[in-house]
Amino acid sequence: MRTIGKILLPLVVLALAGVAAGGLVNSAPEPPSTEPQERIINIAAEPVRVGAATPMLRLYGRLVSGRSVDLRALVAGEVVSVSEQLREGGLLLRGEEILRIDDFAYQSALREARASLAEARARLWEYQATLRQEEDALQREQEQLELTRIDQERAEELAERGTISRKSLDDKRLATLARELSTDNRRNNIAVRKARIAQQEAVIERLDSGVSRAERALEDSVLTAPFDGLVEEVGVAAGRLIGVNDRVATLIDLGNLEARFTLSNAQYGRLIAAEVPLMGREMEVIWRAGAEVTRWPGRIARAAPRISAGSGGVDIYVALDIDNVETPMRPGAFLEADFPDITYENVVRLPQTALYEGDTVYVVGEEERLQPRTVAVVGEEGQDLLLRGGLRAGEVALVSRLPQVGAGIRVRVVTP
Repeated sequence: MRTIGKILLPLVVLALAGVAAGGLVNSAPEPPSTEPQERIINIAAEPVRVGAATPMLRLYGRLVSGRSVDLRALVAGEVVSVSEQLREGGLLLRGEEILRIDDFAYQSALREARASLAEARARLWEYQATLRQEEDALQREQEQLELTRIDQERAEELAERGTISRKSLDDKRLATLARELSTDNRRNNIAVRKARIAQQEAVIERLDSGVSRAERALEDSVLTAPFDGLVEEVGVAAGRLIGVNDRVATLIDLGNLEARFTLSNAQYGRLIAAEVPLMGREMEVIWRAGAEVTRWPGRIARAAPRISAGSGGVDIYVALDIDNVETPMRPGAFLEADFPDITYENVVRLPQTALYEGDTVYVVGEEERLQPRTVAVVGEEGQDLLLRGGLRAGEVALVSRLPQVGAGIRVRVVTP
């Protein structure tokens, strides 16, 4: 009995405690009931203005040389001297001597060519003198032939009268034939002399060409700069043997510097379809060297003949008005430029944050609730978009980024 009492006593105490707690809960006062309130979101907004806009394209590119040439040796030989400017970054002026090749062999070749030409001309003079001699002899032969024929005619008249013998007449005829033969030989000799003179004139022309080649080779032993430019990739030095067409260095033309920028396919298509031709349009190019900012005027000279495989766009080249060879500009410099795009009519300019889901802008409507408007992006400038579609002038557009947005959400426009 004593064991049963120990078990029941705690149970009785717990039961009484539960009854007391239930009474307290039932006797507590009812809390006042409250209705849920609608949440109002603070937003930033901008008024909608419809009009024309000409955005500026920010282009990035590099400075390139419109002309560069590999300087190559025109003759072979030992380099005996080089210019002090023939080194990386050296400045060469047009006509300045770059290097000199040992010209002993070329001097000798020129003297030999001139001697051969003089010998050929002397032989020509000899042939011409012989020709004149033959022509004079022919004239005398013709005079003698005429006298012989007259003598033969006289003999024939006398023979008809029987004054001279038949033998005397035959002798006169033989003399005439001999003189005719001699005259024909003279004519043949003259033809031969003329042919030899023609051959010798051809020889002289060939040798004269050889003299010109020897003179040119001698001139080419001194290599000069074809234009003002900077030197790079030097490949020779004094004392080195070089062959014909060996590369000496590369010369970059400083008077023909261009800026190369890349336009996307869409940008290029818009610009070439504009009323103002793309080629020839002026552009200001910006070069930033540390804290120094240099601006160079230029104009679009040409476009690349094909789409760039790397960028997927079209390269345009801007001819810069730089005519000073002392300019610090160097090919490869990073450049910037602002270039006007086409003019868009009847568009709305809004920040990119105003666009949701790629085609929707929300405006603050009645009772300050959001209403969607479907738009199309027709252009952009910096962080702003140019939109066309359901927006009307005078509406107020949401420009804040909200984590959740939809029609009917109540908002409050907060002025920053």
